[in-house]
Amino acid sequence: MPARALRLETILVPTDFSAPAGLALRSAVQLAGAGGARVLLLHVFDDSDYIVGTALGIGSQLTAMAELRDHNLAAAEKRLEALAETARQGGCEVEAVFTVGSPAAEIVRLAAQRSVDLIALSTHGRTGWRRLILGSVAEQVVREAPCGVLAVHAHPDASVVPAAADAQGLAAAPLQLRHILVATDFSPQAEAARHWAEELARAAGAGLSLLHVLAPTSALPGDPSFGLAGPEIEQAWRTVRDGAHARLRELGRSCAEHGLNAEAWVLHGSPAEKIAEAAHNWRCDLIVLATRGSGGWGQLLLGSTAERVVRFATCPVLVVRPKAPPMNS
Repeated sequence: MPARALRLETILVPTDFSAPAGLALRSAVQLAGAGGARVLLLHVFDDSDYIVGTALGIGSQLTAMAELRDHNLAAAEKRLEALAETARQGGCEVEAVFTVGSPAAEIVRLAAQRSVDLIALSTHGRTGWRRLILGSVAEQVVREAPCGVLAVHAHPDASVVPAAADAQGLAAAPLQLRHILVATDFSPQAEAARHWAEELARAAGAGLSLLHVLAPTSALPGDPSFGLAGPEIEQAWRTVRDGAHARLRELGRSCAEHGLNAEAWVLHGSPAEKIAEAAHNWRCDLIVLATRGSGGWGQLLLGSTAERVVRFATCPVLVVRPKAPPMNS
Protein backbone atom coordinates (compact mmCIF):
# COMPACT_ATOMS: atom_id res chain seq x y z
CA MET A 1 0.00 0.00 0.00
CA PRO A 2 2.33 2.78 -1.18
CA ALA A 3 2.10 5.86 1.00
CA ARG A 4 3.31 8.01 -1.90
CA ALA A 5 -0.20 7.71 -3.40
CA LEU A 6 -1.39 9.80 -0.47
CA ARG A 7 1.70 12.02 -0.46
CA LEU A 8 2.38 11.32 3.19
CA GLU A 9 5.58 12.95 4.40
CA THR A 10 5.19 12.78 8.18
CA ILE A 11 3.25 10.20 10.21
CA LEU A 12 2.73 10.73 13.92
CA VAL A 13 2.47 7.57 16.04
CA PRO A 14 1.53 7.97 19.71
CA THR A 15 2.57 5.02 21.85
CA ASP A 16 1.97 3.93 25.41
CA PHE A 17 4.10 0.80 24.77
CA SER A 18 1.04 -1.44 24.79
CA ALA A 19 0.38 -4.19 22.24
CA PRO A 20 -2.39 -2.23 20.47
CA ALA A 21 -0.06 0.77 20.17
CA GLY A 22 2.52 -1.59 18.70
CA LEU A 23 0.05 -2.54 15.98
CA ALA A 24 -0.46 1.14 15.10
CA LEU A 25 3.31 1.55 14.90
CA ARG A 26 3.56 -1.44 12.57
CA SER A 27 0.93 0.13 10.34
CA ALA A 28 2.84 3.43 10.29
CA VAL A 29 6.14 1.70 9.50
CA GLN A 30 4.40 -0.09 6.64
CA LEU A 31 3.07 3.19 5.23
CA ALA A 32 6.33 5.07 5.78
CA GLY A 33 8.50 2.33 4.30
CA ALA A 34 6.36 2.15 1.17
CA GLY A 35 6.39 5.86 0.44
CA GLY A 36 9.46 7.32 2.09
CA ALA A 37 7.61 9.11 4.88
CA ARG A 38 9.17 9.79 8.26
CA VAL A 39 7.69 8.67 11.56
CA LEU A 40 7.37 10.79 14.68
CA LEU A 41 7.13 8.29 17.51
CA LEU A 42 5.54 10.07 20.43
CA HIS A 43 5.19 9.15 24.07
CA VAL A 44 3.33 11.49 26.38
CA PHE A 45 4.24 11.01 30.01
CA ASP A 46 1.02 11.66 31.88
CA ASP A 47 2.07 12.78 35.34
CA SER A 48 -1.39 13.77 36.56
CA ASP A 49 -1.44 10.92 39.09
CA TYR A 50 1.86 12.11 40.56
CA ILE A 51 0.54 15.66 40.80
CA VAL A 52 -2.52 14.45 42.69
CA GLY A 53 -0.37 12.26 44.92
CA THR A 54 1.96 15.13 45.70
CA ALA A 55 -0.97 17.38 46.57
CA LEU A 56 -2.28 14.80 49.02
CA GLY A 57 1.05 13.68 50.47
CA ILE A 58 3.14 15.05 53.27
CA GLY A 59 6.78 14.79 54.31
CA SER A 60 8.47 11.57 53.23
CA GLN A 61 5.50 10.75 50.99
CA LEU A 62 6.26 13.81 48.85
CA THR A 63 9.87 12.71 48.43
CA ALA A 64 8.87 9.16 47.54
CA MET A 65 6.30 10.37 45.00
CA ALA A 66 8.81 12.70 43.35
CA GLU A 67 11.41 9.93 43.17
CA LEU A 68 8.88 7.52 41.66
CA ARG A 69 7.88 10.09 39.04
CA ASP A 70 11.49 10.77 38.07
CA HIS A 71 12.27 7.06 37.90
CA ASN A 72 9.25 6.26 35.71
CA LEU A 73 9.88 9.28 33.48
CA ALA A 74 13.49 8.21 32.84
CA ALA A 75 12.40 4.63 32.19
CA ALA A 76 9.76 5.79 29.70
CA GLU A 77 12.29 7.94 27.81
CA LYS A 78 14.68 4.99 27.58
CA ARG A 79 11.91 2.68 26.41
CA LEU A 80 10.79 5.15 23.77
CA GLU A 81 14.28 5.46 22.28
CA ALA A 82 14.64 1.65 22.21
CA LEU A 83 11.35 1.33 20.35
CA ALA A 84 12.35 4.09 17.93
CA GLU A 85 15.61 2.27 17.17
CA THR A 86 13.65 -0.90 16.49
CA ALA A 87 11.46 0.97 14.02
CA ARG A 88 14.54 2.44 12.34
CA GLN A 89 15.85 -1.05 11.77
CA GLY A 90 12.55 -1.73 10.01
CA GLY A 91 13.70 0.60 7.25
CA CYS A 92 12.22 4.05 7.87
CA GLU A 93 13.28 7.38 9.35
CA VAL A 94 12.06 7.65 12.94
CA GLU A 95 12.28 10.54 15.39
CA ALA A 96 11.49 9.87 19.03
CA VAL A 97 9.51 12.65 20.72
CA PHE A 98 8.95 12.65 24.49
CA THR A 99 6.61 15.12 26.15
CA VAL A 100 4.80 15.51 29.46
CA GLY A 101 1.12 16.39 29.71
CA SER A 102 -2.33 15.29 28.61
CA PRO A 103 -2.05 12.59 25.88
CA ALA A 104 -4.81 13.78 23.55
CA ALA A 105 -3.85 17.44 23.84
CA GLU A 106 -0.18 16.71 23.22
CA ILE A 107 -0.95 14.52 20.19
CA VAL A 108 -3.05 17.25 18.58
CA ARG A 109 -0.55 19.98 19.50
CA LEU A 110 2.42 18.13 18.01
CA ALA A 111 0.47 17.20 14.87
CA ALA A 112 -0.24 20.89 14.23
CA GLN A 113 3.23 22.08 15.22
CA ARG A 114 5.03 19.59 12.96
CA SER A 115 2.56 19.74 10.03
CA VAL A 116 1.81 16.04 10.32
CA ASP A 117 -0.02 14.42 7.38
CA LEU A 118 -1.46 11.44 9.28
CA ILE A 119 -1.80 10.26 12.87
CA ALA A 120 -1.75 6.49 13.35
CA LEU A 121 -2.94 5.41 16.77
CA SER A 122 -4.54 2.49 18.51
CA THR A 123 -8.05 2.69 19.87
CA HIS A 124 -7.02 1.49 23.30
CA GLY A 125 -4.01 0.68 25.41
CA ARG A 126 -3.40 -1.42 28.47
CA THR A 127 -0.49 0.40 30.07
CA GLY A 128 0.93 3.88 30.40
CA TRP A 129 -1.85 6.22 29.35
CA ARG A 130 -4.80 4.84 31.21
CA ARG A 131 -7.00 7.26 29.30
CA LEU A 132 -5.89 5.86 25.94
CA ILE A 133 -9.03 3.76 25.78
CA LEU A 134 -11.84 3.37 23.32
CA GLY A 135 -14.16 6.33 23.73
CA SER A 136 -11.54 8.69 25.12
CA VAL A 137 -8.17 9.68 23.64
CA ALA A 138 -8.71 8.11 20.21
CA GLU A 139 -12.06 9.82 19.72
CA GLN A 140 -10.76 13.12 21.06
CA VAL A 141 -7.90 13.00 18.56
CA VAL A 142 -10.33 12.19 15.73
CA ARG A 143 -12.38 15.19 16.79
CA GLU A 144 -9.54 17.71 17.12
CA ALA A 145 -6.69 16.55 14.88
CA PRO A 146 -5.61 18.92 12.09
CA CYS A 147 -4.95 16.00 9.74
CA GLY A 148 -6.18 12.54 8.84
CA VAL A 149 -6.30 9.85 11.52
CA LEU A 150 -5.80 6.12 11.07
CA ALA A 151 -7.39 4.38 14.05
CA VAL A 152 -6.07 0.84 14.31
CA HIS A 153 -7.99 -1.68 16.38
CA ALA A 154 -6.33 -4.45 18.32
CA HIS A 155 -6.72 -8.02 17.17
CA PRO A 156 -5.15 -11.38 18.21
CA ASP A 157 -2.01 -10.67 16.16
CA ALA A 158 -1.33 -7.65 18.37
CA SER A 159 -0.94 -9.67 21.55
CA VAL A 160 2.78 -8.97 21.92
CA VAL A 161 4.49 -5.63 22.36
CA PRO A 162 7.32 -5.30 19.80
CA ALA A 163 10.65 -5.98 21.46
CA ALA A 164 13.80 -3.98 20.81
CA ALA A 165 15.14 -6.78 18.62
CA ASP A 166 11.92 -7.31 16.68
CA ALA A 167 12.57 -5.01 13.73
CA GLN A 168 11.33 -7.66 11.34
CA GLY A 169 8.04 -7.87 13.22
CA LEU A 170 7.60 -4.11 13.10
CA ALA A 171 8.20 -4.12 9.36
CA ALA A 172 5.50 -6.76 8.83
CA ALA A 173 2.45 -5.42 7.05
CA PRO A 174 -0.69 -5.46 9.26
CA LEU A 175 -2.74 -3.51 6.69
CA GLN A 176 -3.65 -6.21 4.20
CA LEU A 177 -6.12 -4.35 2.02
CA ARG A 178 -8.42 -6.54 -0.02
CA HIS A 179 -11.76 -4.85 0.62
CA ILE A 180 -12.26 -1.18 1.52
CA LEU A 181 -15.55 0.33 2.66
CA VAL A 182 -16.12 3.97 1.70
CA ALA A 183 -18.90 5.79 3.55
CA THR A 184 -20.32 8.76 1.68
CA ASP A 185 -23.06 11.35 2.11
CA PHE A 186 -22.17 12.88 -1.30
CA SER A 187 -20.72 16.01 0.28
CA PRO A 188 -17.41 17.50 -0.97
CA GLN A 189 -15.74 16.30 2.22
CA ALA A 190 -16.95 12.76 1.63
CA GLU A 191 -15.66 12.99 -1.93
CA ALA A 192 -12.19 13.75 -0.57
CA ALA A 193 -12.42 10.59 1.55
CA ARG A 194 -13.49 8.60 -1.50
CA HIS A 195 -10.42 9.78 -3.40
CA TRP A 196 -8.20 8.56 -0.55
CA ALA A 197 -9.95 5.19 -0.68
CA GLU A 198 -9.59 4.94 -4.45
CA GLU A 199 -5.86 5.63 -4.25
CA LEU A 200 -5.45 2.97 -1.58
CA ALA A 201 -7.54 0.47 -3.51
CA ARG A 202 -5.61 1.14 -6.72
CA ALA A 203 -2.25 0.69 -4.96
CA ALA A 204 -3.31 -2.49 -3.15
CA GLY A 205 -5.54 -4.02 -5.82
CA ALA A 206 -8.43 -3.96 -3.37
CA GLY A 207 -12.15 -3.90 -4.06
CA LEU A 208 -14.39 -1.04 -2.95
CA SER A 209 -17.81 -0.96 -1.36
CA LEU A 210 -19.50 2.44 -1.64
CA LEU A 211 -22.02 2.88 1.17
CA HIS A 212 -24.66 5.51 1.81
CA VAL A 213 -26.79 5.24 4.93
CA LEU A 214 -30.27 6.74 4.95
CA ALA A 215 -30.50 7.99 8.50
CA PRO A 216 -33.96 8.55 10.03
CA THR A 217 -33.40 12.29 9.55
CA SER A 218 -32.04 11.92 6.01
CA ALA A 219 -35.31 11.84 4.11
CA LEU A 220 -36.77 15.10 5.32
CA PRO A 221 -39.76 14.95 2.93
CA GLY A 222 -41.00 12.01 4.96
CA ASP A 223 -40.94 13.91 8.21
CA PRO A 224 -44.45 14.55 9.64
CA SER A 225 -43.60 18.26 9.83
CA PHE A 226 -43.83 18.34 6.04
CA GLY A 227 -47.51 17.44 6.26
CA LEU A 228 -47.07 14.11 4.47
CA ALA A 229 -48.76 10.93 5.60
CA GLY A 230 -49.42 7.36 4.47
CA PRO A 231 -48.61 6.74 0.79
CA GLU A 232 -47.00 10.15 0.47
CA ILE A 233 -44.41 9.25 3.11
CA GLU A 234 -43.67 5.95 1.38
CA GLN A 235 -43.25 7.71 -1.93
CA ALA A 236 -40.95 10.30 -0.37
CA TRP A 237 -38.76 7.56 1.07
CA ARG A 238 -38.65 5.73 -2.24
CA THR A 239 -37.64 8.94 -4.00
CA VAL A 240 -34.80 9.59 -1.58
CA ARG A 241 -33.68 5.95 -1.66
CA ASP A 242 -33.75 5.77 -5.45
CA GLY A 243 -31.85 9.02 -5.67
CA ALA A 244 -29.12 7.66 -3.39
CA HIS A 245 -28.89 4.49 -5.48
CA ALA A 246 -28.55 6.55 -8.64
CA ARG A 247 -25.76 8.69 -7.22
CA LEU A 248 -23.90 5.63 -5.93
CA ARG A 249 -24.18 3.94 -9.31
CA GLU A 250 -22.67 7.04 -10.86
CA LEU A 251 -19.77 6.87 -8.41
CA GLY A 252 -19.40 3.17 -9.17
CA ARG A 253 -19.14 3.88 -12.88
CA SER A 254 -16.48 6.50 -12.16
CA CYS A 255 -14.50 3.92 -10.19
CA ALA A 256 -14.83 1.39 -13.01
CA GLU A 257 -13.51 3.93 -15.49
CA HIS A 258 -10.39 4.12 -13.34
CA GLY A 259 -9.99 0.35 -13.28
CA LEU A 260 -11.49 -0.22 -9.83
CA ASN A 261 -14.03 -2.85 -8.84
CA ALA A 262 -16.73 -1.13 -6.79
CA GLU A 263 -20.07 -2.19 -5.36
CA ALA A 264 -22.75 0.28 -4.29
CA TRP A 265 -25.05 -0.14 -1.28
CA VAL A 266 -27.76 1.90 0.40
CA LEU A 267 -28.73 0.98 3.96
CA HIS A 268 -31.15 2.54 6.43
CA GLY A 269 -30.49 3.28 10.06
CA SER A 270 -27.96 5.03 12.29
CA PRO A 271 -24.93 5.87 10.07
CA ALA A 272 -22.19 4.95 12.55
CA GLU A 273 -23.74 1.64 13.54
CA LYS A 274 -24.58 0.68 9.96
CA ILE A 275 -21.11 1.55 8.68
CA ALA A 276 -19.43 -0.54 11.38
CA GLU A 277 -21.91 -3.39 10.93
CA ALA A 278 -21.48 -3.45 7.16
CA ALA A 279 -17.69 -3.44 7.44
CA HIS A 280 -17.86 -6.40 9.79
CA ASN A 281 -20.39 -8.38 7.75
CA TRP A 282 -18.55 -7.74 4.48
CA ARG A 283 -15.16 -8.52 6.05
CA CYS A 284 -13.70 -5.18 5.10
CA ASP A 285 -10.08 -4.45 5.91
CA LEU A 286 -10.50 -0.67 6.18
CA ILE A 287 -13.24 1.93 6.57
CA VAL A 288 -12.67 5.35 5.00
CA LEU A 289 -14.90 8.33 5.84
CA ALA A 290 -14.75 12.08 6.34
CA THR A 291 -15.06 13.97 9.58
CA ARG A 292 -17.59 16.46 8.31
CA GLY A 293 -20.40 16.33 5.74
CA SER A 294 -22.66 19.12 4.60
CA GLY A 295 -25.45 17.04 3.12
CA GLY A 296 -27.23 13.72 3.48
CA TRP A 297 -26.40 12.57 6.94
CA GLY A 298 -26.98 15.36 9.38
CA GLN A 299 -24.97 13.26 11.82
CA LEU A 300 -21.83 13.06 9.68
CA LEU A 301 -20.29 15.87 11.70
CA LEU A 302 -17.01 16.32 13.44
CA GLY A 303 -17.47 14.80 16.88
CA SER A 304 -20.32 12.50 15.91
CA THR A 305 -20.37 9.80 13.23
CA ALA A 306 -16.61 9.62 12.69
CA GLU A 307 -15.93 9.15 16.40
CA ARG A 308 -18.67 6.58 16.77
CA VAL A 309 -17.42 4.58 13.80
CA VAL A 310 -14.00 4.49 15.45
CA ARG A 311 -15.72 3.26 18.61
CA PHE A 312 -17.82 0.53 16.99
CA ALA A 313 -15.67 -0.73 14.11
CA THR A 314 -13.62 -3.91 14.35
CA CYS A 315 -11.27 -3.00 11.49
CA PRO A 316 -8.97 0.02 11.02
CA VAL A 317 -10.70 3.33 10.28
CA LEU A 318 -9.16 6.09 8.18
CA VAL A 319 -10.77 9.39 9.05
CA VAL A 320 -10.06 12.05 6.43
CA ARG A 321 -10.07 15.71 7.33
CA PRO A 322 -11.65 18.21 4.90
CA LYS A 323 -8.18 19.61 4.18
CA ALA A 324 -6.70 16.27 3.20
CA PRO A 325 -3.34 15.91 1.44
CA PRO A 326 -3.85 16.18 -2.34
CA MET A 327 -4.29 13.05 -4.39
CA ASN A 328 -2.18 12.17 -7.37
CA SER A 329 -3.94 12.77 -10.69
